[in-house]
Amino acid sequence: MSTPPGLPDFQHTAATPPARPAEAAPNPRRPVWPWLVGGGGCLLAVILAIVLVIVLLVRPAPASDGEGQGSPAAQEEPAAQPSGEYVPDGEEEGPTGQGAPEDLPTVSCHLPDPGRASDAPAGYLVGGGLRTAVVDGWAWRSAWRGAVAYTTDVAMVSQDAGPGWYSYAALGRGDFSEAEGGYPGAEDAATWILQCAYSRGDLEPLYGAEPVTENWVSEPVTVDGMSGHRATVDVHVAEGSGVTFTPAWRISVTVLETPDGPTVLLANAATGLPEQLEAQEQFIAGLEADA
Repeated sequence: MSTPPGLPDFQHTAATPPARPAEAAPNPRRPVWPWLVGGGGCLLAVILAIVLVIVLLVRPAPASDGEGQGSPAAQEEPAAQPSGEYVPDGEEEGPTGQGAPEDLPTVSCHLPDPGRASDAPAGYLVGGGLRTAVVDGWAWRSAWRGAVAYTTDVAMVSQDAGPGWYSYAALGRGDFSEAEGGYPGAEDAATWILQCAYSRGDLEPLYGAEPVTENWVSEPVTVDGMSGHRATVDVHVAEGSGVTFTPAWRISVTVLETPDGPTVLLANAATGLPEQLEAQEQFIAGLEADA
């Protein structure tokens, strides 16, 4: 059977598959920078950032002007204190006068000029309208500002206790300014003066920054009809002070209320020297009105 003209012969014509487009040949010169930017470049940027952070963290801070390497730049200098007054750091208002006080003063240690106003007869320590006999072996010494807090018209004698240190007895007129609250009474006055006597900055090499005290005694006293108060305490010598001749100093403060105002006797002695402890008792026992 013949196929009509004009029509394709599907029975005898072989199907020819469509031609597959030719694949592009690989280009051996393709550039590698797109891979670096898209993949490994990110990793490289992260590594560089980490290195930069480490360098900034471990880089030492430059020293400030005037400070060498290793200087205690973090330690602040204490604020300058007004002339004639020592103010302990971190303390509040005054002590109550009941029982043993804190080891450090709780008030400003007012340090007036100790200038003399009383004549001193031979053989007597005179000040503030009172006197006491000078013990043999104790020599006159000029009082300095701070020897006895809250006290002026100060007479003083001393005796060497060991290399670089001495004990002293001082007698003078109490000086409690109205600007600081005035006279607080004999008990508190004795407590304040006693605390100031072992917390002065120049005594830190001897007693340390935080003095250790024991054997606190606080008692009322009467001398020649004048009432008052006495406070006594032993203050331990600090380790590293180099002092070997005594373990402590005994400090005693007597405040008597005379007709002209309070009078102060401060007497201290090295507890390792029995003769000084005896002299201290003699200064205290000999206290009387100045005739």
